[in-house]
Amino acid sequence: MLAAAVAEPFDEAVFWAGPRGAFRRVGGRDTPLAPSARSRLVDLNLDPPFPNGSSFRVAWLGSNPDFMASFKPRVVSSSIALAWVATGQRGARVEAELDVHGSRGAHGVVPRMAQLPSEVQQ
Repeated sequence: MLAAAVAEPFDEAVFWAGPRGAFRRVGGRDTPLAPSARSRLVDLNLDPPFPNGSSFRVAWLGSNPDFMASFKPRVVSSSIALAWVATGQRGARVEAELDVHGSRGAHGVVPRMAQLPSEVQQ
């Protein structure tokens, strides 16, 4: 069996995924999870390096009026944000260098809309 888990100690919750889906476990009770852009929260990773240099930087989104009017950006430098997106607690995460599998992209990464839930792309 293949499974993954992430603990959130403040809520005494465990987020886990296995062959039957993704769940949040609190007090021994599992609740099914699914990605959602409903919160409009978008995590921005502002940590260097910046492989795309002058063509794109995640920090620019935080000063873009159109982006700010549509979304509520948060700055998070932890990969826990990927779990938050997967569980629907965040609408998206924008990462300048790493893809969602943690491997370095050979071509650099611009805001990868393909990784965002469809509601965020609109």
